[in-house]
Amino acid sequence: MKQLVNIFLCLLLLIIFSDKREYSPVVEYENVQFIHGHNKFVAGELIKLSFKGGANATLLLFIQSSYGTSVLTPIFKDGTSNFVFPAFISEKMGLINWQLSNNQSMVLSGYVEVLSNMNNIFFLENYCGPPSIQAGSTDFSMLVAVATDRFDNPLTGKNTLQFSSFYNNKYKVENIQLEQFIAWKRYYSHTETGLYLMSTKFRNTSSKEVNVFIKPSFPKNFKITLNTAHFFADGNQLLELTSSAIKDIYNNIVADGTLINFVITSNSKQVLMVQGTTIRGVAKAKIIHPEIPSTWSIRAYVDGISTSNEISLTFKPALLDVNYSFNRASQELIVGPLHSFIDQLMPDGISVYLYVYLKNKHIKTIKKRTFRGVVSFDGAIFDASNKNYNFRIETMGLKKEILLY
Repeated sequence: MKQLVNIFLCLLLLIIFSDKREYSPVVEYENVQFIHGHNKFVAGELIKLSFKGGANATLLLFIQSSYGTSVLTPIFKDGTSNFVFPAFISEKMGLINWQLSNNQSMVLSGYVEVLSNMNNIFFLENYCGPPSIQAGSTDFSMLVAVATDRFDNPLTGKNTLQFSSFYNNKYKVENIQLEQFIAWKRYYSHTETGLYLMSTKFRNTSSKEVNVFIKPSFPKNFKITLNTAHFFADGNQLLELTSSAIKDIYNNIVADGTLINFVITSNSKQVLMVQGTTIRGVAKAKIIHPEIPSTWSIRAYVDGISTSNEISLTFKPALLDVNYSFNRASQELIVGPLHSFIDQLMPDGISVYLYVYLKNKHIKTIKKRTFRGVVSFDGAIFDASNKNYNFRIETMGLKKEILLY
């Protein structure tokens, strides 16, 4: 007796949980009968609902899917009204609610479920980002994979995808189960820069290759040096500033194009700045020598991240005396020729300032630039009849007071 009870319970459970049980729609009108046996279909399969009874000429089937609401008209055959769903609806997975109308009254309602096609051609879509990450152990890029059937329906159920990666000559494979239609994995960076190669696979379908670059982390402090032909303030020679190979905390050379700011502070509190970008970790910048003897303190920065050592240099005077002459006939003041530290002519473009005073009150400043070591101030600025003028010449840090009358 106990054995018969157990058999009966097993049969009852099989009936309750069987996917093959008959589907019964909601009946609103007894004269129309639903004669289709189940309500689950595979994407791409023909979906046809058949009904008996009712006024066939007035039967309409309203269906609601992800595409919206559609109205189907019947195909009559052997006293049966057959409704065939369009292909674009039967190929899209999801629930489709339907309502059968007879003479503008709903007589039956129900739903059908379209499942993804597990026995057809598969496609893999990969989404990966960000495409570059910083060296270390905290930054990561995420690879997300979606497997779809040939109708672009995501696969469901407990399917697993194969995730493959290759980095630093190491190949790794991992199986990841689909969850809410997707499978995903985080790929963390390493301390060495390089290229991460990734791909996914489902059954016999493989994805395209995905690349993620591991780039250097934040640069650490570095050193700078300078190079120049001499240390005279001639306003002509170039001073070259060079950084050491700038690296991150994991000893990776920073990316090409990293901007380095060389900040120069003079003894007169003037601040100058030149910039250079790294090539293979080294940045270079050039700046012209000052015209006035001064002392410079130089330090380089990667803004907000790292800094260099400080170096100082002093520029010596390139000009020891200011020669001038005054032509009373043409009322012309000639400054020069100006000679530099090895008795060569000063380069063209050196600034010469003439300060004009009337009764010891400054009234005018005139600036000109040298050509072939000489600059001239014409007679329009002088008044021979006025004996109260006096002048001062300034150039290359030198000052000379002159009286012309």
